[in-house]
Amino acid sequence: MAEPGFKSAYFLLPAIGDGMGIDEVDMEVSITGAGTAAPIYTAQWTPKTGWIYNDKTGTVIPIPLTGLPEELRAKGPENLKFQTTTKILTNYGQLYEGSDLIDTFNGRKATTPPTATVDVVQVDGSGLPWKLLSPTDPKAKLVAVDVELKSGPQVLRTMMRAKRENAAYSLPDPINFFVKRSKGKEAEEPIIANIVYKFLGRAPLLWESNGKDLRQAGTGLSIILDPTNWPKE
Repeated sequence: MAEPGFKSAYFLLPAIGDGMGIDEVDMEVSITGAGTAAPIYTAQWTPKTGWIYNDKTGTVIPIPLTGLPEELRAKGPENLKFQTTTKILTNYGQLYEGSDLIDTFNGRKATTPPTATVDVVQVDGSGLPWKLLSPTDPKAKLVAVDVELKSGPQVLRTMMRAKRENAAYSLPDPINFFVKRSKGKEAEEPIIANIVYKFLGRAPLLWESNGKDLRQAGTGLSIILDPTNWPKE
């Protein structure tokens, strides 16, 4: 496919960092060119197992070139792409689904390095005055935070609150929201956040950047919820 002597192309499965709040990733990979598709190869990632392909752990999917349809082998490397479909299930209940086309051959090697095809919005509530973490502090009245994140067809509605572990309460995990990263001249989908603080004995408060596109509002994609700009009671 790429040059005489190449027997396989190799798709490198992306590295997935700790603390991303991901429960499972399912990925399908095939080689395609001008509408002609080849067999589909599947891999799955979980925090416990890492990447599993063909019932074995590993980070590479080898695709035999001899198994491609004749019309694909005849196209030449510059016309072939890896076609990927990715599903990401997070611990806050988001199911992200996205697809991408990636060059199969880089001019020297029939290997494709991992590429980032998603942007990650993170909401961090670790600096908030949670009631359950400071029950004797009269200023700590926060009991929950309602979070809605939207971008194109992707929508996540969830609640952040102190979590209970081994009969004790601890800070909530950050909320991670995955959205498709634009490529080339593609228009970026706006990312909208709507966040509501809920208290014991106090009316709810709205986050100051609700309804604004995070890409344009100057907040960035990392939202650190800050109580210092709350209005005084």
